[in-house]
Amino acid sequence: MRAIQLVSETSELNEVQVNNYKDYYKLLNAELFDVVMVRWKGVDISIYVDEEGMLKSKNLGRSVKGYPNPLFGNMVICGGVDVEGNTLDLPESITIEDVKERISTPLYIIK
Repeated sequence: MRAIQLVSETSELNEVQVNNYKDYYKLLNAELFDVVMVRWKGVDISIYVDEEGMLKSKNLGRSVKGYPNPLFGNMVICGGVDVEGNTLDLPESITIEDVKERISTPLYIIK
């Protein structure tokens, strides 16, 4: 499944493939993950985040267009979900440039 990974420490954005749920743990560098939903360019988007991101020291927080609270740590941006709740490919219409425009530079740091 096509996705885009945000590496929090470097602000690097990479196009990645997610084959199963274990890939989220690796890409997020997390033991637990959560998913938030937003809508960009008329498309549903799933953003996977470290569930414990706010608890880790020196983790960076960013604002995300369409979501009310900052998100901390690495992120994996995917498509919406199907009727069974399975995450879908990130549509080709959502590019790395689109992600750059919708996720801020770091605004917060956990000490």
